[in-house]
Amino acid sequence: NHEEEVKGLQNQIANSGLTVELDAPKPQDLSKIMADIRAQYDELAQKNREELDKYWSQQIEESTTVVTSQTAEIGAAEMTLT
Repeated sequence: NHEEEVKGLQNQIANSGLTVELDAPKPQDLSKIMADIRAQYDELAQKNREELDKYWSQQIEESTTVVTSQTAEIGAAEMTLT
């Protein structure tokens, strides 16, 4: 009978001293993962802020140079007209 065979095999396994262990993956620390992601995000955001600050500083400097030059040219043109 099949059930008797299964029970017999189960008894043999139980009496053999065979131990089966599974290596389950270690649980992940989601708090640490979130903290790492946040740190990466903060670092990237800071880098972007610095790049934007540098970009706009250059734009202001270039505009100031152009305005100064054009103001001088206007002043020179006014002098030649008077």
